Amino acid sequence: YALFSLLITGVCAVSFLYYGVFMFGILFWFRLGCSGLIFFFVNAYNQQYYYYYANLGISKKSLWLVTLGFDFAVFVGLLVLCGGLK
Repeated sequence: YALFSLLITGVCAVSFLYYGVFMFGILFWFRLGCSGLIFFFVNAYNQQYYYYYANLGISKKSLWLVTLGFDFAVFVGLLVLCGGLK
């Protein structure tokens, strides 16, 4: 999950650096769509790993909210950094 997510974020950041602010809407929706696909595939193929966190008292919803929130914060932070470089 993390490697693919960072790869998509990097591609979005480089595109934002080269093409500018008008690409933000396209990149935002592209990133949101990729996050949805990642969510679907990880949920479908890694169901057995959630039991560990469930035994610790952490819900699947909490795991995904924190993970996707951090991922989106990295995405926005990288875009802000690339926007400041231009």
